[in-house]
Order: sequence, then C-alpha cells, then structure tokens
Amino acid sequence: MNTSEIIKAKRKERHLTMKKVAEYVGVSEATVSRWESGNIANMGRDKIAKLAEVLDISPSVIAGYEEDAQPNAEFSPFVQAPLFDSISAGLGTTRREPIGTYPVVVHSREEAENTLCVTVSGDSMSPRIENGDIVQIRQQRSVDSGDLAAVLLDNADYFVKKVEYGADYIRLISLNQNYSPILLKGADVQRCFVLGKVMSITKRC
Repeated sequence: MNTSEIIKAKRKERHLTMKKVAEYVGVSEATVSRWESGNIANMGRDKIAKLAEVLDISPSVIAGYEEDAQPNAEFSPFVQAPLFDSISAGLGTTRREPIGTYPVVVHSREEAENTLCVTVSGDSMSPRIENGDIVQIRQQRSVDSGDLAAVLLDNADYFVKKVEYGADYIRLISLNQNYSPILLKGADVQRCFVLGKVMSITKRC
C-alpha cells in the first residue's frame, strides 16, 4: 500500500472518524480527506508526528520511508472514556456508575486516566454546546481564562461555563445570551471550584 492508503486503512482499523483524527492533529476534516486521497506532499513534521500518534504507526511510514506500519505499543491516544448522564453524576462527590463509554482522543496516559464524558442538559451554552451534546472533560483544578470548564458552585450546582478571570473576580459566562453571567468578586470567588477542562464537544445526532 502507498502512504495515503496506509493512513486510510489505519484510521478505519482504529474505528476513527476523519473528524476525530482532524481534532487530534489540529487540522480540518478536508485536510484529512486530502491526505487519504494522496495529497500529503506539504504535511509538516508536527502534523506527521500527531497523525502517527493517533493512527498508532511509525512517523516514518507517513513520511514514506517504510512500507510496513509498526504499532507503537507505548501509548494509544484513542480510549474509551466513561460516559455519565450528567456533570453531577460524573464529577460529584458521590459519583454514580457510568452509563457506558465513549471514544475520545487523549494526549497522554495521565490524561486518559483523568478523562470522562458527560451528556449536557440545557441550552445555556448554545449554540456551541446544545442539550444532549457530549462533552469530553479532563479533570483538573484550574483552567486558563477563556477556557470552557466544568465548575461547581456553592458545593451544590454543577455547570459547564466559559471561565473568565480578573484581578479580584471570576465570571462564569453562558454562551447563550439569554442567560446572565455569574459574577463572583472578592471572597465570593471561593464559592466556585473548577473541576475540569472541556477538551472536545460531540454534537447530538
């Protein structure tokens, strides 16, 4: 097989969509389609490395130096993450059992161990995240200003919001303009706990 045929075959073998590959490598689905059609002449080294990771083959195969794709046994970026029916179910102090699993792409073993997926309820983050969409969350205690995150407010309410930091405040922003931001200033910032960063969004069918 030539390089483009190997790319396509390995993607299908790992049950990856073009969208999943594109998200991991950081390109468009159209670019992945072109690679599988044979247009790989201008692929940069960084893209070759990421594509090799997600397809679990040697970078030299993509570069055209080897005919046989050798698997990388050290790490597989494609995992089945636990899927929960709500954020509170997945990130609550008394977490319920997942309702199943969902395929996601991760960048390290540590991320794989700390990744889960939840089904979003409500339209406060519409149109980017709509009711029924599945979000991939990497559990961590802080995010950068402007990131989408899973947060806990007042040890009671779980949300997915855009988090914005200021000198003495945290603003939890809904992307749906029908919902007002939640502004916490001064000592009130302690009412909010970051639970994880939103890594990807899968739209409902």
